[in-house]
Amino acid sequence: MPRKTKQQKMAAALRRMKNKVETKSSTTTTTTTTTESPSTKTNTPTASTYNLENLRTKETKYSGAGSVVTKAEDYSFLAKDLRKIFILSLLAIILEIVISLTTRIHFAKLILLRFGIEI
Repeated sequence: MPRKTKQQKMAAALRRMKNKVETKSSTTTTTTTTTESPSTKTNTPTASTYNLENLRTKETKYSGAGSVVTKAEDYSFLAKDLRKIFILSLLAIILEIVISLTTRIHFAKLILLRFGIEI
């Protein structure tokens, strides 16, 4: 079940208020002849808080279950991101290989001899 839009919620609230006002007006007309007390004011919101012209419920179009609206997605950033991931992972693998080779004494001596340093 799809969620209600703000316009639908406002329209439902307006209908509820109209029903309250109509039921109160019909009950108050019968009870006003018997007793009328000015101190019993209710603080219910009136129907004037919502404007029917702003609701536009008749113009609202709902998409049916069969019609799926899709828009074309832009994936131009994806190639750049994949390239960055590939380069960084390649650098990490090369760094691991270099670190593992430098932990061996013979390889470290060869590198130091290449630069003219003897241990």
